[in-house]
Amino acid sequence: MKVLVPFFVFLFIASASFGQFVDNKRSALVVKRTATWCNPCGTWGWDLWQNLAADSDLPPHVAIQVHDSPSSQLHTPSATDMTSFFEASTGVPSFYIGSTNQTQTNQGSISSSATLTRLKALVNYYGNLDAEINVGYDATLSGDVIDINAKVKAFDDINGEYYLSVYVLEKDVVNYQNGQGNDAVHKLILRDAITPDGYGELIHNGAISAGTDFDFSYSYTVPQGFNAENVRLAMVVWKKDGSTYFQESAYSVKETLTSSTKQAFEEKAALEVFTIGNSISYNFAPKQGGDLRVDLVNVNGQVVQPLFFGSVDQQLQRTFSVNDVIPGLYFVRSNFGGTIKTETVRF
Repeated sequence: MKVLVPFFVFLFIASASFGQFVDNKRSALVVKRTATWCNPCGTWGWDLWQNLAADSDLPPHVAIQVHDSPSSQLHTPSATDMTSFFEASTGVPSFYIGSTNQTQTNQGSISSSATLTRLKALVNYYGNLDAEINVGYDATLSGDVIDINAKVKAFDDINGEYYLSVYVLEKDVVNYQNGQGNDAVHKLILRDAITPDGYGELIHNGAISAGTDFDFSYSYTVPQGFNAENVRLAMVVWKKDGSTYFQESAYSVKETLTSSTKQAFEEKAALEVFTIGNSISYNFAPKQGGDLRVDLVNVNGQVVQPLFFGSVDQQLQRTFSVNDVIPGLYFVRSNFGGTIKTETVRF
């Protein structure tokens, strides 16, 4: 069951703001079109995808396996909708940045090494571009219901027809894959879409001034058969030009994508986090005593630097130096008495 409650406001109109982090850098949507019956998808295509995921030096990006073949065991109608406006493919596996096929060939055959090199180059290229428009969100899982608040923000004066798509993903799905066997672990697959038509719902058509925000709210009930704890979201801003949809930017939170403890955390403490150069300013005000652990986490959910651990019963103000991290997007994860809150930062 899907309940959509879209709405948008311009910045100069008084309105409530969700306060979601919206990155001012672009990021790439990487898609592997695949099928469970496809042997190359489970052999060299599987290795290519694993190698892409293992490269921790790449900037933030969204990588999704999409089973748009109706005969694939992991097919979903949303996969057909999503790829309906993609460039044509001669078969599976095929690899895309946005809607553009980036599968490379050599003397008429697909070159997995050249394709991997191409994908990495474009992920790096996108990740170093300033965003003209981007999206951010937070989401809370309560039982099997995900409540989502999203914000689209324009960073420059722009003009065009822009759409927002919200995709439902599931990680670590165990299912048959030709070339891997019955217990293959599919890293992150498209399961559903909250917005319609693959490319999503209209954000705005026409001129948009720098600093304009558009806010969207959704509620999604996780279907039976999904592992709700493994459900993730991905959002993409598309720009329509004629009949073609070009990806402007993509965003997905791998670390604590859905958190049932965020509200409980905020009932226990107030928290303010922001960056100053290569340092994190951390202001924590508990309403009761308890143990606090603070970690800096990368986009793959790995702890790159422990920041604090101890018992806290009064206001804690700290500046954490993070001079040794690679510039990019990170999360400051605070665990206070078993409740968790995550804040997004960029260096």
